[in-house]
Amino acid sequence: NYMQLAKQYLNPNWIFESQNLTESAGTRILYHLILGHTLQFLSFVNTLLIFRCLLIFGFSLIFSKIYKNLSIDNTQILIHLLLFIVILDQSFFAYSWILMSVEPKGFSYLFVLLSFLFLIERRFILSLAALLIASYFHILVGGFTFAYLFLTLLIFKKDYKLKINQLILAASIYTIFIIPFIIYLKTTSLAYEATNNEISPSWIYTYFRSPHHTALFTSLDYFVSVHFIGILQC
Repeated sequence: NYMQLAKQYLNPNWIFESQNLTESAGTRILYHLILGHTLQFLSFVNTLLIFRCLLIFGFSLIFSKIYKNLSIDNTQILIHLLLFIVILDQSFFAYSWILMSVEPKGFSYLFVLLSFLFLIERRFILSLAALLIASYFHILVGGFTFAYLFLTLLIFKKDYKLKINQLILAASIYTIFIIPFIIYLKTTSLAYEATNNEISPSWIYTYFRSPHHTALFTSLDYFVSVHFIGILQC
C-alpha cells in the first residue's frame, strides 16, 4: 500500500481521482519522492526487489561493523540474530518489523543503526546527520531515537568525553533542521480534523484497525496486557 501511495503521489493520473490512494504524503514525503520516482520506470515487483536487496545489504554491512566494533564473536552474533529475528520476529515494540520492510520505517531504522555505528566510532557529527535522515523517513522512529540517545549521552557524557554545551549544540542543530519538517506536517496531514461529528479515517486506522501500531496507550489495561512485556525486552 505504501508503494501504491508513492506512485499515486508522483503520478495522480495513474488511478485518476482514486479516493483510496490520493492523500497527502504527510510523514512519508521523503519515501514518496524516492519510491514514487522509481515506480515511474520500474514495476512494483522490480522496485520491491531492488530496495529490499539494498536494505538487506545495508543492514548486513552496518550490523557487521557494529559487531566488530563491540568485539562480539560469531557465537554471540548467532545467538543475537536468532533471538532478534526468530524469537522476537524482528520486533522489540508494537509488533513493528525492523528489517527488510520496504516502508518508511525500514529506511528509518537503517539510518538509526548507522547513527549507532557512528556513535560507537565517536563520529558524532555523522551520527547526528544519520538521525536527521532517519527522522525525515519516519519522524517517530528518528525522533524518539534522538531523544533516547540525547538522554543516554547526557548521563554518560564523561565516558564519551563530551561536554554539556556540545550536547546542547547537537540538540539545537537537530531541532533547527527538523522544524521545517514539523511545520510541513502541521500544515498537511496533521492539520486534518473530523468535522460535522464524522468519524475520521485517521481515527478508524489508529484506534480500530491498528491500535498495536498507533494507539499503544489507548488504555492502561491494553498497554499492560499487550505492550509492557515488549518494553521489558528492550
